[in-house]
Amino acid sequence: MGDFYTSFPTHWHNFVEIIAPLSDDYSVRIGTQDYSLDPASIALIPPRTLHSIRRTSGHPHLIIQFPNTVLQQFPDYIRYRQILYGASVLQAGDPLFEEDPLALLLKIRDWSVRDLPFRELHMYELLLHFLSWWGIIT
Repeated sequence: MGDFYTSFPTHWHNFVEIIAPLSDDYSVRIGTQDYSLDPASIALIPPRTLHSIRRTSGHPHLIIQFPNTVLQQFPDYIRYRQILYGASVLQAGDPLFEEDPLALLLKIRDWSVRDLPFRELHMYELLLHFLSWWGIIT
Protein backbone atom coordinates (compact mmCIF):
# COMPACT_ATOMS: atom_id res chain seq x y z
CA MET A 1 0.00 0.00 0.00
CA GLY A 2 1.34 3.39 -0.69
CA ASP A 3 1.14 6.99 -1.64
CA PHE A 4 4.54 7.60 -3.15
CA TYR A 5 4.28 8.73 -6.77
CA THR A 6 1.81 10.56 -8.95
CA SER A 7 2.27 8.14 -11.82
CA PHE A 8 3.67 4.74 -12.67
CA PRO A 9 4.70 4.06 -16.29
CA THR A 10 3.56 0.91 -18.05
CA HIS A 11 4.65 -2.13 -16.08
CA TRP A 12 3.50 -5.53 -14.86
CA HIS A 13 4.14 -7.77 -11.88
CA ASN A 14 3.29 -11.24 -10.60
CA PHE A 15 0.78 -10.09 -8.01
CA VAL A 16 -2.77 -8.78 -7.97
CA GLU A 17 -3.23 -5.04 -7.49
CA ILE A 18 -6.32 -3.21 -6.23
CA ILE A 19 -6.45 0.56 -6.77
CA ALA A 20 -8.91 2.97 -5.17
CA PRO A 21 -8.59 6.75 -5.44
CA LEU A 22 -9.64 8.26 -2.13
CA SER A 23 -10.31 11.85 -3.15
CA ASP A 24 -9.40 12.84 -6.72
CA ASP A 25 -9.80 11.21 -10.12
CA TYR A 26 -7.25 8.73 -11.35
CA SER A 27 -6.40 7.40 -14.79
CA VAL A 28 -5.51 3.74 -15.22
CA ARG A 29 -4.61 1.86 -18.36
CA ILE A 30 -5.09 -1.90 -18.01
CA GLY A 31 -3.92 -3.77 -21.07
CA THR A 32 -5.21 -1.64 -23.93
CA GLN A 33 -8.22 -0.24 -22.07
CA ASP A 34 -8.22 3.20 -20.41
CA TYR A 35 -10.27 3.76 -17.26
CA SER A 36 -11.08 6.98 -15.45
CA LEU A 37 -11.51 6.25 -11.76
CA ASP A 38 -13.27 8.52 -9.30
CA PRO A 39 -13.33 8.15 -5.50
CA ALA A 40 -16.21 5.66 -5.81
CA SER A 41 -14.28 3.41 -8.24
CA ILE A 42 -12.16 0.37 -7.49
CA ALA A 43 -9.91 -1.29 -10.07
CA LEU A 44 -8.66 -4.87 -9.90
CA ILE A 45 -5.54 -5.53 -11.98
CA PRO A 46 -4.71 -9.20 -12.61
CA PRO A 47 -1.16 -10.52 -12.31
CA ARG A 48 1.10 -10.22 -15.37
CA THR A 49 -1.16 -7.58 -16.95
CA LEU A 50 0.46 -4.50 -18.47
CA HIS A 51 -0.87 -1.38 -16.79
CA SER A 52 -0.01 2.23 -16.03
CA ILE A 53 -1.33 4.67 -13.47
CA ARG A 54 -1.62 8.44 -13.60
CA ARG A 55 -3.16 10.88 -11.19
CA THR A 56 -3.16 14.63 -11.34
CA SER A 57 -2.65 15.44 -7.67
CA GLY A 58 -0.81 14.23 -4.64
CA HIS A 59 -4.01 13.46 -2.77
CA PRO A 60 -4.24 10.09 -1.02
CA HIS A 61 -5.03 6.89 -2.85
CA LEU A 62 -5.07 3.27 -1.87
CA ILE A 63 -3.07 0.55 -3.59
CA ILE A 64 -3.23 -2.98 -2.23
CA GLN A 65 -1.03 -5.69 -3.70
CA PHE A 66 -1.14 -9.36 -2.83
CA PRO A 67 0.30 -12.57 -4.28
CA ASN A 68 -1.89 -14.61 -6.56
CA THR A 69 -0.72 -17.75 -4.76
CA VAL A 70 -3.07 -16.92 -1.88
CA LEU A 71 -6.08 -17.43 -4.16
CA GLN A 72 -4.71 -20.59 -5.76
CA GLN A 73 -5.13 -22.41 -2.46
CA PHE A 74 -8.93 -22.35 -2.76
CA PRO A 75 -10.75 -25.15 -4.61
CA ASP A 76 -13.05 -22.72 -6.45
CA TYR A 77 -10.14 -20.67 -7.77
CA ILE A 78 -9.77 -22.66 -11.00
CA ARG A 79 -13.47 -22.22 -11.76
CA TYR A 80 -13.46 -18.47 -11.10
CA ARG A 81 -9.99 -17.38 -12.16
CA GLN A 82 -11.25 -16.05 -15.51
CA ILE A 83 -13.02 -13.32 -13.52
CA LEU A 84 -9.72 -12.34 -11.95
CA TYR A 85 -7.94 -12.30 -15.30
CA GLY A 86 -10.42 -9.92 -16.87
CA ALA A 87 -9.61 -6.35 -15.90
CA SER A 88 -12.43 -5.07 -13.77
CA VAL A 89 -13.54 -1.71 -12.48
CA LEU A 90 -16.57 -1.35 -10.27
CA GLN A 91 -18.36 1.38 -8.41
CA ALA A 92 -18.44 1.16 -4.62
CA GLY A 93 -22.20 1.75 -4.66
CA ASP A 94 -22.82 -1.34 -6.82
CA PRO A 95 -25.68 -3.40 -5.31
CA LEU A 96 -23.42 -6.46 -5.67
CA PHE A 97 -21.83 -5.43 -2.38
CA GLU A 98 -23.68 -5.86 0.89
CA GLU A 99 -21.15 -3.58 2.60
CA ASP A 100 -19.06 -0.69 1.37
CA PRO A 101 -16.13 -2.33 -0.47
CA LEU A 102 -13.93 0.72 0.04
CA ALA A 103 -14.47 0.44 3.79
CA LEU A 104 -13.21 -3.16 3.61
CA LEU A 105 -10.11 -2.07 1.71
CA LEU A 106 -9.45 0.69 4.24
CA LYS A 107 -9.69 -1.88 7.04
CA ILE A 108 -7.00 -3.89 5.25
CA ARG A 109 -4.83 -0.76 5.17
CA ASP A 110 -5.44 -0.16 8.87
CA TRP A 111 -4.48 -3.73 9.76
CA SER A 112 -1.28 -3.40 7.69
CA VAL A 113 0.19 -0.87 10.14
CA ARG A 114 -0.79 -2.66 13.35
CA ASP A 115 1.72 -4.65 15.32
CA LEU A 116 -0.64 -7.41 16.42
CA PRO A 117 -0.53 -11.20 16.32
CA PHE A 118 -2.04 -12.71 13.19
CA ARG A 119 -2.11 -9.33 11.46
CA GLU A 120 -1.74 -10.87 8.00
CA LEU A 121 -4.45 -13.40 8.74
CA HIS A 122 -6.89 -10.58 9.50
CA MET A 123 -5.85 -8.75 6.34
CA TYR A 124 -6.43 -11.84 4.18
CA GLU A 125 -9.76 -12.48 5.86
CA LEU A 126 -10.90 -9.00 4.80
CA LEU A 127 -9.43 -9.47 1.33
CA LEU A 128 -11.29 -12.75 0.85
CA HIS A 129 -14.47 -11.08 2.03
CA PHE A 130 -13.94 -8.36 -0.59
CA LEU A 131 -13.17 -10.87 -3.36
CA SER A 132 -16.16 -13.05 -2.51
CA TRP A 133 -18.45 -10.14 -3.38
CA TRP A 134 -16.49 -9.51 -6.55
CA GLY A 135 -17.35 -13.09 -7.54
CA ILE A 136 -13.80 -14.44 -7.53
CA ILE A 137 -14.15 -16.59 -4.42
CA THR A 138 -17.43 -18.25 -3.47
